[in-house]
Amino acid sequence: MKHLLNAILNFDNKKVDSSIINQDQITHIVRNLSNVLESNIDGDVVELGCYVGESSKYIRKTLDVYESNKTLTVFDSFEGLPPLSEYEINTGWKPFTLKTTEEVLINNFESNNLTPPKIVKGWFKDIKNEDLPEKISFAF
Repeated sequence: MKHLLNAILNFDNKKVDSSIINQDQITHIVRNLSNVLESNIDGDVVELGCYVGESSKYIRKTLDVYESNKTLTVFDSFEGLPPLSEYEINTGWKPFTLKTTEEVLINNFESNNLTPPKIVKGWFKDIKNEDLPEKISFAF
């Protein structure tokens, strides 16, 4: 497993925004997804709030290194963050920041020789049942 983790965590990642997630967070995601894959847990993989895809690329890379046929679906409004809830006040997040486009996300994957994910554009509150995989084995 260690050599697989090294291959994933050390791939030549051309980043669009290196400030959105740090290496410790990426390592945590990759280790947990690797555990799901090694445990043969049924279901696909989702990411809620992908922005430009910095964490999504590591999820995709993990699926590729493990030769998994799981589908990666990402959900984002691409309009930035909505107004903050009471739980997000004083967290550093700001409404309407993190705005991007689907094209930036797709180009980020393609410039790293990764297959782009299935993209569902919209607000989380508007996600329809048919937009979700039948089973989810890992969500970030």
